Amino acid sequence: MVFDTTQPNEDFDQCAQTKLGPAYGLFDRLSIGRIGSRRMMIHSYSEGFWPLKNKFQDILYGNMELRPNGIILYATNGGKRMGWIIPYHELIIFDSDWFSIHAQGLVIKFEKNRNYNENKSFIRMMMDKRLEWLSQFEMPHN
Repeated sequence: MVFDTTQPNEDFDQCAQTKLGPAYGLFDRLSIGRIGSRRMMIHSYSEGFWPLKNKFQDILYGNMELRPNGIILYATNGGKRMGWIIPYHELIIFDSDWFSIHAQGLVIKFEKNRNYNENKSFIRMMMDKRLEWLSQFEMPHN
């Protein structure tokens, strides 16, 4: 779900809380380490990201925040900011010419530059958290 988060948005906060769980508290942050990525340059995005549409050609940046049951991907374009709520069970990541996040029929592709390289450990941790969350659902044995 994509929300305009330029201004405080109660619907966004409620949806994030319901779908992804509460933001990590201080003790969790200390034990986990970083719960947010550094910013990365956005190469392209799908049409569904209406808050990013802007007649000016600004450089777009995005970053991610971990939650217990998923991630929030934030992106900015000029003065606009959007938040994309992605539960772990919907999160798909591709690492090819671009680093891309897919969910809910939408996609954001990030440049693989210095900013991406600085985030590799965070991305690895995010994928580990996703696998940890998914491991609670066992596949039936034949």
